[in-house]
Amino acid sequence: MTTTMSRICCDWSKLCHDVLRSILERLSTKDLHRARSVCSNWYSVVDIKKKPVATDTFVFWDMVDFPLDEDKIDSFYKNVKSCLRKQGYIGRVKVTAFGHRVHSSRMMLESVHSDIMLLRLSSRFARLNYMLMRMIDNAAFCPQSNFMLIIRGMAEEDVQVVPIIKEIKKRGCNVLLGVSDYDDYFDYPLEVQSSCTLWLWENLLKGHGPVPFVSDDEDEDDTSDDEGSSPKRPNLNIN
Repeated sequence: MTTTMSRICCDWSKLCHDVLRSILERLSTKDLHRARSVCSNWYSVVDIKKKPVATDTFVFWDMVDFPLDEDKIDSFYKNVKSCLRKQGYIGRVKVTAFGHRVHSSRMMLESVHSDIMLLRLSSRFARLNYMLMRMIDNAAFCPQSNFMLIIRGMAEEDVQVVPIIKEIKKRGCNVLLGVSDYDDYFDYPLEVQSSCTLWLWENLLKGHGPVPFVSDDEDEDDTSDDEGSSPKRPNLNIN
């Protein structure tokens, strides 16, 4: 009986929403983002709009892995800005498209949207590493900036990705990820999944919200005892 009561009293995820909201709203913006990743209950309670982030957001978009027709580029730019504002990122949005050295047309992109800068590189590895270098440089000169990385297979292509993301976050910056599907997302270790806001590419194009992080502890009743059971997936049905 004592053990049961102790577990109930210590279950912070079951706190009354009003009490929980009162506690969480006293946190800094950085800690508030971390708190939202604890469990789905905390995620739903925290209103990130009450803690607006007015610093710049740098969007690094691999347009080779995530191609768009010319007539969709303008709506992509607007929807990215809309998604960020809904999550409390109210500062300027600066988009850099990383294209192929030969096949990506600078004239085509700039004629569609003058606010998107194009850099052309020969390989995915080169595009990824240039993104990481730009992140490090911008974090040094623009403290507490935000970075959205839209590229496929980041975690498996370069072992430096995860350490750099961790270092960037230590400097007070927010890291947002745009991925093709949840398999790409699960290439990242759990600590990156829980601390970075995730968008599926198709949801980002529609202006929808990010995928809520779901911890392994939240769904113990649904977890199979079989050794071959699949890992816990985030909820991908975003309206």
